[in-house]
Amino acid sequence: HIERNLLRIIMAKISKFLSFLLIVLMILLVGYKAGMIVKKNHEDKMWLVLNKKVTEKAHQCYIDGKCTNKTVTISYLIANEYLINVVNPVTKEVINTSSYVNLDTNEFVILY
Repeated sequence: HIERNLLRIIMAKISKFLSFLLIVLMILLVGYKAGMIVKKNHEDKMWLVLNKKVTEKAHQCYIDGKCTNKTVTISYLIANEYLINVVNPVTKEVINTSSYVNLDTNEFVILY
């Protein structure tokens, strides 16, 4: 009887430990997934801000009459002092100055 009771106690402790471990792993998995979603949403919003800034500067250049084409390059906006530079909000690298804004579609096209 002592051996059976000892075996039951050991099995109960193992069961509790495995339950605890499973709960911790589930919490970590959910937390990781939630963190990834929050990070992606933040990066998407940073890109949205950058796109809006660059397209607004291109439209301002067009309204001022300095930009006559429907596509305006970043280098042209920098040369005409509408922008200083354009930086990737995620990697913090300077974006290729050959990238451009298509004023017909309001699209900022980034060239690599």
